[in-house]
Amino acid sequence: MRKPAFQELRELALSKRQTGILTIAYEPVETVEQSSGNIADSFVESLGFKPLGKAWRQIERANANAIIEHILFQDLAYQYPQMEEKTAAFIAENFLALFSHHSCRCYTNGSINEQNMLGWDPISNSTFDHGIVAFDDKNIGIVWAEDED
Repeated sequence: MRKPAFQELRELALSKRQTGILTIAYEPVETVEQSSGNIADSFVESLGFKPLGKAWRQIERANANAIIEHILFQDLAYQYPQMEEKTAAFIAENFLALFSHHSCRCYTNGSINEQNMLGWDPISNSTFDHGIVAFDDKNIGIVWAEDED
């Protein structure tokens, strides 16, 4: 089975998640102009977000997959479904497959459980925001959702 290209994943995610703001980006890591020593901060700043510095939380790939799936499947404010769970899982799995299994690092701004967000450091001005930044030696990407109460 053919792996979908990033642009296909992006278009699918944006077409299905109709509420809030969804940022999904992927680019060569060499294109990120590092304004600080933290690649995640430099990348999110280039997209118009606020840097988190030491507040970034490094997570395992499986946790990153679960976060992406969660924020695509339902909104952050009321947990209303945004797309089929299997579609969210497909996008999450294939987005992370764009990165090396050996050198990929994943970061997030908070924690989440099945019901809701438990605590986070915002990178946007939205009431709720959550997602992941992932990168390896070659590429960097983000899947980030913003919702209002």
